[in-house]
Amino acid sequence: MAKLLKICFIIFGFLPILPSFLKGLPVILLFLIAIYFGIKSNFKDFKLITLLIGSSLFLVNIFSLINTFSFPRNKIETILSLLIVPLSFSLLKKQIKSNHERSFIIVFSITSILLSIIHFYFYYSLGLLNDTSLKVNSFRTAVVEIPIVHDHPIYVSMFLAITTLFIPWFYKNINSKVKYLFILGSLLCVIDLFLISSKGVIISMFCCWIVLTFIKFQIKKISSKIILLGLFFITFFISISYVPTLERRFRELKIKTTYTKINPNNSTSIRMGIYDCVIKTIVKKPILGHGLGVTPQRKCYEKVSKYLYKRNYNSHNQYLGYLLIAGLIGFFVLLGFLLFHFKNSIDKKNDLYFIVVFFFSIIMFTENILERQSGIILFIFLINFFEYSSITHKKVSV
Repeated sequence: MAKLLKICFIIFGFLPILPSFLKGLPVILLFLIAIYFGIKSNFKDFKLITLLIGSSLFLVNIFSLINTFSFPRNKIETILSLLIVPLSFSLLKKQIKSNHERSFIIVFSITSILLSIIHFYFYYSLGLLNDTSLKVNSFRTAVVEIPIVHDHPIYVSMFLAITTLFIPWFYKNINSKVKYLFILGSLLCVIDLFLISSKGVIISMFCCWIVLTFIKFQIKKISSKIILLGLFFITFFISISYVPTLERRFRELKIKTTYTKINPNNSTSIRMGIYDCVIKTIVKKPILGHGLGVTPQRKCYEKVSKYLYKRNYNSHNQYLGYLLIAGLIGFFVLLGFLLFHFKNSIDKKNDLYFIVVFFFSIIMFTENILERQSGIILFIFLINFFEYSSITHKKVSV
């Protein structure tokens, strides 16, 4: 059964290329293995408080469903991972070994790099790389339409960005020259990420790399820190200024009408319209929220924009999303969940755990990653996996 657990974590490593209908498979397998070990140990290591904290986001979603007396099967199936994964890890905490982390990171990185290679093959076959203008929507559309491994551009971007955050791990833990192949492959993921141009993910990745640099290298001189920060910001601004796909996406931020008029061809103006309607809807039921399974802001969409009404967008901000469905109660549970894991990662001196929590916390400002299976499984698995990982990393001064 111990070997099967390792295989299970390897399957989780295939998440970037698993078809949507198979993404729940490793979750089910993890649960069955956890039940086996739980029965074997008579559940003596199981602590209810640990499960309550770990599954708090699931409980918030159940509360919001009860709030609307609505129990859509697809919603319940989607949020189940928020319960099953924490429950499984609470039963498996003594079974997680260092080689499990190693196997997962290597397989996850390989499959993410493979996903980028598949993307570039389709970009080339569709003639997108021959177009000097590099139209960003063409790349995003291609990602959605690729057979079998297709997914929403946001979740694809998250897979690619997380792979780049494993670069320091490869540099430290892989002694052979193979590590340089992984690092080069990760750079390919960065290029792919730039072509897909998910602004929120790219900003989150840059923020994480700034933090990672200070965690991994003990830089004590203030002048050195300032120079390093400057280099990161220069790299970021050069990227959004001269990479065509990025330049178009970030150019929207400088257009005045972006913040005053909804333009279907301007993703940022669409977001401004969404945020305006979501906030107006939240203040109507600020304590308990409007409940899960409904789109209460749609009434506002109908008034301000036919485009928003037709597309029926979610809140495009996880914090606002929880305020919308579960009010201040849901918001503070989400905030408390993240703060708990921030503190826990610092106490455990595990920088991978910390940077994963940090990455998701930043990206939640621009995306609802907990509304689709791909986002939920990636989020809850990575946080629990690194929380219970037996590997600790030396804490350094920032």
